[in-house]
Amino acid sequence: LYEIYMKRKMMEMGMMLYQKADSTDPITLKQEADTFIKDLKIIRTGGKTQKEVYEDTLKRFDDIENNRMVSIPTGLPSLDKHIGGWNKGDMVVVGTYTSNGKTSLAINCVYHALTLGYKCKFYSFEMNSVELFKKQLALMVDVSPKMIEFDRRYREDFVKQAMNLLSTYPLTYDHSCKFIGDWVSDVRDSVKRGVQLIVVDYIQLMTSRYRERKDQV
Repeated sequence: LYEIYMKRKMMEMGMMLYQKADSTDPITLKQEADTFIKDLKIIRTGGKTQKEVYEDTLKRFDDIENNRMVSIPTGLPSLDKHIGGWNKGDMVVVGTYTSNGKTSLAINCVYHALTLGYKCKFYSFEMNSVELFKKQLALMVDVSPKMIEFDRRYREDFVKQAMNLLSTYPLTYDHSCKFIGDWVSDVRDSVKRGVQLIVVDYIQLMTSRYRERKDQV
């Protein structure tokens, strides 16, 4: 309801500006728009008190103590011990030199989340979806992607069965949202549709309206 209210108010502002555009100078028009936005009522939730956050923190500690996973496991138990898995709302950046296995790590983590039933989305700006599918398939059957393709292992029954199973996993590939503004909108829409884990491979290939690199980052 709040979103609908905001949209209607913005539509009213747009109509008002459109109607006055011919007869009003742009400076005055901008001032009216600024005033309208300032007067627009923002509904706030009130946030959380320190006491409420304290109780949430105790609950998280209790979940960890009793081995109740409170996040998405990475598939690497030693890494989970240090970071607690992929936690809701976190942004984790993996950085190292080229060809050190960043994409392979991402594919491994996504594959593990899929096997546990988590819905994932993989934004890839370097590797196409067929290559990503082959790498996941290689993980399932413990055969290298090249052997699957060039040694004709894809004809084997166990590989075909793995492909059929892999096709049922809740994963979406996307290669189109290179512009950060488009990506943000798509992520919001994806989360509304139940996506729980999002991977970008890789962030340096994305573009922004900012010219300076530090502003883009």
